[in-house]
Amino acid sequence: MAAGVIVLAVPVAVLAAAGVGVASHLKNKQLRQEKERLYKEALKKHEAIIKAMKTEADAGKERMDYLQSLNILLQQAIKDLQKDLGTAS
Repeated sequence: MAAGVIVLAVPVAVLAAAGVGVASHLKNKQLRQEKERLYKEALKKHEAIIKAMKTEADAGKERMDYLQSLNILLQQAIKDLQKDLGTAS
């Protein structure tokens, strides 16, 4: 009787493990796609900040400090996303 229980339980366990594996793969794929999207968006924002810093060179100190702080945050976000995605630039 114990052998019968094992014979019935093994396919269920195998199917459950396969289901968890497939779900994990899909989740990781979705996470990578979102990170790639965020990376591209961060690059666009970084370029916009640099452009704003150049065009607003005569802006007040507070504005330039603000733009510089945004620039630093975006650089760190880009660096972190590059590390997560396995890209180096």
